[in-house]
Amino acid sequence: MYRPRKFGIKTEGSEAKILRSIGAPVAVTPATGGHPLIFASPHSGRQYPPAWLRDCCASKTALRSVEDIWVDDLFSQAETSGAAYLRANFPRSLIDVNRSADDLPDYLAAPDVEISARAKAGLGVIPMAIAPQSPIYRTPPDAKAAQARIDGLYRPYHDALRGCVEDALTGCGHAVLIDCHSMPGFGPLRARRPDFILGDRYSKSCRSSLTDAVEQYLMQRGYSVSRNHPYAGGYTTRTYGRPGDGIQALQIEINRDLYVNPVNLTRKPRYDALQRDLDGLVLYLCGMHQELAQAAE
Repeated sequence: MYRPRKFGIKTEGSEAKILRSIGAPVAVTPATGGHPLIFASPHSGRQYPPAWLRDCCASKTALRSVEDIWVDDLFSQAETSGAAYLRANFPRSLIDVNRSADDLPDYLAAPDVEISARAKAGLGVIPMAIAPQSPIYRTPPDAKAAQARIDGLYRPYHDALRGCVEDALTGCGHAVLIDCHSMPGFGPLRARRPDFILGDRYSKSCRSSLTDAVEQYLMQRGYSVSRNHPYAGGYTTRTYGRPGDGIQALQIEINRDLYVNPVNLTRKPRYDALQRDLDGLVLYLCGMHQELAQAAE
């Protein structure tokens, strides 16, 4: 069974203070009874260190606009379901664990590393912007600060996630990772996005039967659901989802227009009904032992 380690902060100065104020980087509820399900919420962290906010030109409200607000609460049924449950405690705008650790902006990247379009736009592992023309920092973090965040936050999160996957493989012979996210309610030209988007890397990160089951469950409860566009799954589903090795990974994006007011970040009246439906989804998936085992074969 995976047990969290203690991660010492070796850096000095303000970055050490920032990391210490977050405390444990990830909260882990281990699976019980050899359960194959793992639910993860990598972008719901709400620890915004004051020492870090002082370095930012973006307001805390703006920084929270890219947070998967309350997704950890919406999937909290996982904590008592027998499945493993991971929640990052740090904010996505401080470091994004759904990116490669090498996905750095040009001034931080190694000379022989190609800079991704995402990192060029300020949306890499160390985010530099909330959106185009919306920078986060007055003075961007230096290489030592970036490495401290990778060592103190990013690596502990992925160590915990790998530990849960390994526990599931050992106990069940297969693992099913549900990566839980939220998305802005509206896309280009103010077109409303579906209530849910399921990302399975076009059936590469999990068996289609798993995506089918989640889609059918949600649609039966009146939600609109689409697959893979514009969110086919990020670094986590791409890296961990290897059905041929017995590891399935499915990304779930929830439309924030369902449950949060985008101006004042308060819960909409429909929040409780959405949570009940997601409680049911967690329990439904946790009850699919036999089907999930067959899909892994």
